Amino acid sequence: MKQIITVRTPFGNTEIEAETGDNLLERLTASGVLLRADCGGNGVCGKCLVKIDSSLPGGDADQIPLVGEEKYRAGFRAACQVTVREHLILEIPEASLAVFERTDKAALAIGFPVDFKPDSALAGYGLAVDLGTTTIAAYLCERATGRAVGSASVKNPQLIFGEDVMSRISASAKSPEILSKLQQLAVSAVQQASRSLCRSANLAAEDIREMAVVGNPAMMHFFLGIDPASLGTCPYRPAFAEARKVSASSLGFEWNPSLEIYTAPLVSGFIGSDTVAAALAVGMPKAPSGVMLVDVGTNGELVIAGEKALMAASCATGPVFEGASIGCGMPATSGAVDSVSIDPRTKRVSWSVLRTAGAPVKPMGLCGSGVISAAAALLRSGMMRSDGRLVEGFAPIRSGQKCAAFVVVPAESSGTGRDIVLTQKDIRAIQLGKGALRAGIELLCRDAGFRIPESIIMSGAFGTFLSPEDVLCIGMLPKLKPSRISAAGNAAGAGAIMLLVHHGTRRVAEQLARDIQTLELAGRPDFEDAFVQAMAFG
Repeated sequence: MKQIITVRTPFGNTEIEAETGDNLLERLTASGVLLRADCGGNGVCGKCLVKIDSSLPGGDADQIPLVGEEKYRAGFRAACQVTVREHLILEIPEASLAVFERTDKAALAIGFPVDFKPDSALAGYGLAVDLGTTTIAAYLCERATGRAVGSASVKNPQLIFGEDVMSRISASAKSPEILSKLQQLAVSAVQQASRSLCRSANLAAEDIREMAVVGNPAMMHFFLGIDPASLGTCPYRPAFAEARKVSASSLGFEWNPSLEIYTAPLVSGFIGSDTVAAALAVGMPKAPSGVMLVDVGTNGELVIAGEKALMAASCATGPVFEGASIGCGMPATSGAVDSVSIDPRTKRVSWSVLRTAGAPVKPMGLCGSGVISAAAALLRSGMMRSDGRLVEGFAPIRSGQKCAAFVVVPAESSGTGRDIVLTQKDIRAIQLGKGALRAGIELLCRDAGFRIPESIIMSGAFGTFLSPEDVLCIGMLPKLKPSRISAAGNAAGAGAIMLLVHHGTRRVAEQLARDIQTLELAGRPDFEDAFVQAMAFG
């Protein structure tokens, strides 16, 4: 039976349709009302709060620990835990809406190879989009100059169908309707980011001439509405690999439907157009032998310059390095703890927080670099063993019924009013992620004829704020001198901008995607052996 949900937000009101039995968070998200759901709708983070003004569902007192007794009595509920049974009237506070983190112009220093020049004949503005599994980033650019005049990022709303792409592929296999929902979610996020950027730049939708989109293979299938089933079963081949040009209207865009969208080529079922874009941005086609690009996100993509060709591999690191799958995790946006240190004598904990102009300075959670920094600080201080077990008896280590936890920021100093912690469970997730990445690096080097890389370029938002000393401390990378590890920021985003502002670069990308040699790690016995050895810290 159809039900009507009346939605009131600080930015306007709307009505959406739902079926009896629908999950409220999923219905809102599919209708373009994007809420914060940092835990992926698993009823853990309590950030998708809505106030229900109509009659409240019964039997939901188990929400009290999640939303707090005072808010519960006032009618607040976590949307992910509400099933639609009748007509609902909702008030959604601004704090519950998905935040498009906009970057100041002064901070938008996009790096390109020295020999790259935008096509000055291209007029107007364009959008470059990096479709990540966990985060979607968009850049508003002047096409003639390549200058990024603004950027916005938001958590990928597809998280309600799973933190990793395999979960989403499995979900999409259940029915064509779920595949359609996954496409709608990606399109809705890109559309809202685009609108947000245009408003901040005082531009009309018609001022945007085209869009260039990159992403991993699964995200590109979802975005284009193409069944990704072949990516979920051996031999894990994509349904398509070529670059495409499509109209925005064909994908369901209501904003600027006549916009032309270019989607960059894929390499394989594991190596996507985001890796191609990142390789372009850091100059991998002309890099000396032994230089390795490590793009860390929900998957770890690796590209090394061999003697005769570029070789690439992908390893499933999980979303831990993007702040997801961590109890107090968050993206690398304002309020994220990005580094942690512990005084070796007093065991006093200190931290630094990411912030932009006018943003809150109190810590809200741990981003990927903060997670790694915290683990490295624990190891250096002796409060964590090499096998990853926390050593109890120190003041910052809190014992609990479920598992021990390291208190990074006490409740009185946090912006959430709760302790920001790194739990024993979180540390296990770090071990799995860094073990997979280190094993992938070792095997790719071995097949390319190297013992270890000559140098490593770290890309992704994670790599932007990362300390080389921290990753070396926990054994995430091979033992290189810190000076041989550099950060390239969101190289995939920079590569997407290159594809937007110089159409000739698209031919280079398409040839590069054909030329890269891929190494399949899945099922290799030597990968399993390397992975087990790489689990230890240090």
